[in-house]
Amino acid sequence: MLKNERKILVGNHELIKYINKKNVLDTIFHEKEISRIEISKRVKLAIPTVMRIVDEFIHDGLVSEIGKGNSTGGRKPNMLSINPDARYFLVAAISESAHCVVADLGGKILGDYELAINFSGQEDFILAQLKNCMGQAIEKSGLSIGDIAYCGIATPGMGFKYFTAGRIGHVFGYWSKLSIDFFKKKGNFEYPVVIENIAKMGALGELKYGRGKDLNSYLFIYAGVGIGMGVVRNGNLELGVTGTAGEFGHTTIDYNGQECYCGNRGCIESYCSTIAFCREYKRELINNGFNTGRDYSISDIAEAVKNGEYFAVKVARRIGVLLGIGLANVINLYNPAAVFVGGELCAIPLCIETAFEEAEKHIFMNASREVSFLMSSVESQVITMGTLGYAIENYFDEYCTLC
Repeated sequence: MLKNERKILVGNHELIKYINKKNVLDTIFHEKEISRIEISKRVKLAIPTVMRIVDEFIHDGLVSEIGKGNSTGGRKPNMLSINPDARYFLVAAISESAHCVVADLGGKILGDYELAINFSGQEDFILAQLKNCMGQAIEKSGLSIGDIAYCGIATPGMGFKYFTAGRIGHVFGYWSKLSIDFFKKKGNFEYPVVIENIAKMGALGELKYGRGKDLNSYLFIYAGVGIGMGVVRNGNLELGVTGTAGEFGHTTIDYNGQECYCGNRGCIESYCSTIAFCREYKRELINNGFNTGRDYSISDIAEAVKNGEYFAVKVARRIGVLLGIGLANVINLYNPAAVFVGGELCAIPLCIETAFEEAEKHIFMNASREVSFLMSSVESQVITMGTLGYAIENYFDEYCTLC
């Protein structure tokens, strides 16, 4: 579960009512099919209390009776399930492009749209592009804006202490100076919106929908245009005191290294992001006499690595080594059960495999070497699903608070 803000409850009665409703709703949502008697056992509430809460959910269309379950000696119980069509959610995952989807409560994607984003303008320009992408996804789903119950946005890092984009060209240079609250202040969205860091949403996606469900403690490294990290400990996503825990990409691996748009020098992101990869590959070609004036995309390089092209393979291994040293550092700090790596860099498996191999060399304690290294499929939508889960969690939280 990701701890999030909600309305402050006044008085014991309101708080107990909220807790009971939230526990029952979460149980039905996560168990898919469950009886009232089983809910009572799981949440340790009396049957009449469970029945009263469930009747309210049924009245509001969130929960449906779906038939009879197996008998344990008495009458067959009526089984309950979340009604997937009860509420619809809009999700936007922002990287070099914005990928927006509309999904139901069951996680079924009803419409999606992807749009390249130009981050060079002011926030009004950026917001206009994002809202255009959102609108296209809603249109493709066959729904209307009024059907959206909640929206979740996964964004790269924002609110850095310095703003150096005037001196350092970067796709997120301007973006990095903005406060994450600018969405709510200037967005004028027609539906409630919740925003969180994209790496944390990847971690939450593994926890709710992926292989993280079976793990108690792991790290999720987002390796794409930016580098970020989500930390899961004891089944919970850690945010830190002010919500900025996990800025792995802006830890320093070279104190005298190149300047990063965040204001520091030698950040891992400056060496291991997809932008860095494309820059280093082009530089490698030029340094070896290939006077190329063209730019290369990460898909271009992925194809070159796949074909065994020497310079592409060389750069992939070099960046993998640097990323692996960074991974070893956070493994030594957190001692996780597993490390997931997701994001666009996973399109080059050689780079990620090299990072895993290098990380193993630098793990300090023998006991820490039991860590599992796992790569998310580049085709998987773990970040999108994590953001969907976050939006649903926030919707349930507000629903149980206000009702």
